[in-house]
Amino acid sequence: MRSGLMNFKDIRLLTPHALNTDALGEDLADVFRVHPHVTLCPIADKQGFLLGCVPRNNFLRQITGQFGRALYDKKPVTKFMSQTVQIRSIHENLKDLLSEIDLDRSEVLRDGIALVDDDQRYVGILPGLRILSQMHELHSEMVTALQKEVVERKSAEARVRELANTDPLTGVLNRRAFREAIDTAMDGAASIGCAYLDLDGFKSLNDQYGHSIGDAMLSTVATRLKRLADTVLVSRLGGDEFAFVATNHNTASFKALCQRAHRDICAPKMTESGQVQVGVSIGWSLLPDDAESISAMIHNADKAMLQIKTEGGGVARFHPDHLGARAASGR
Repeated sequence: MRSGLMNFKDIRLLTPHALNTDALGEDLADVFRVHPHVTLCPIADKQGFLLGCVPRNNFLRQITGQFGRALYDKKPVTKFMSQTVQIRSIHENLKDLLSEIDLDRSEVLRDGIALVDDDQRYVGILPGLRILSQMHELHSEMVTALQKEVVERKSAEARVRELANTDPLTGVLNRRAFREAIDTAMDGAASIGCAYLDLDGFKSLNDQYGHSIGDAMLSTVATRLKRLADTVLVSRLGGDEFAFVATNHNTASFKALCQRAHRDICAPKMTESGQVQVGVSIGWSLLPDDAESISAMIHNADKAMLQIKTEGGGVARFHPDHLGARAASGR
C-alpha cells in the first residue's frame, strides 16, 4: 500500500488563507466566491492558532435566505463557526479517519476537515471530495492487496497439499496419496489395473556410485513411468518400490503396458559416473478380473511382484491359484 495514502501530510491540501476573528460575514462571502472549491473557511487568531471553521454550505444557506446579506454581512465570522467540523493533526493516519466515517450521514464528506500542526496552527483543509477520492484509492489498494494475499495463500495451501501428497525426491504421489487417488481414478472406469514394481540391483548401484547417482536413478524411473501414455497414477511407495494404475484396460493391453514399463526402466541411463542401469520386477493385477475390491487388487499386484522377484525379475500377473509368477505371466 502506498505510503502517500497513510498520513494527511502526504496528501495535497487546499490552503486558503485563514480569516482572523476581526473578519465579518462579507469577508467570508469573498473567500467562498474567490475559492469555489473551498468547502471550509478556517478562522485563526493572530498567531495562526486555528479556532474553528465555517462550512461553505452552512454559510451560503444562511445568506441566501430572505434578507440574508443584510443580516449576515456585518456579523463576526465567529458567529458562523460550526461545532461539527473536524480538526485533525497533519500527522494522523488517514485510515483512522476513514474508519470513523458514516457514509450515510457524514459532514466530513460534505465539508471536509481542517488540519493543524503539532502546535495547533492552521495548515490547510482537505475537502470532502478529496477524502472520497482518497478513500476510493485506499480501498482499491486494500482490495488489490487482499486479492494478492488470497492468491498467495491459495498458492501456499496448494504447495502444502502438494508436499503432503508427493514424494519429495521424484515428485510422484506418495503411498498415502496413491491409495486415496485410486478410489477417484476408479470412478466411472470399466476396469482398473495396478502394477507394483521393485527395482533389481538398485542397492548395488547405490553402494557403488553413491546416493546422488541412486537418487538420480529413482527420479529417472519416476519420469519414465509418467511417460507411459496410458498411465493414470504413478507413485513411489518408498525406497526403490513404485506402483502405477491405469483404467479401462483388458488383460492384453495392461500386460503390454507393464512390459513397456519394464523395457523403459531397464534402459541404461547416462550419468556423471558413466552409463548405469537397473532391472525391475513388476507384478500386476486387474479389477474386476483378478479381484473384487481395490484393496484385493493392490494386494494381488504386490504378491505377484514378490513372486517374480524370487524368480529373477520380469513381469508377472497375479495367478488366483498361486502358481509361479513366471507361469502365470505366460513366460
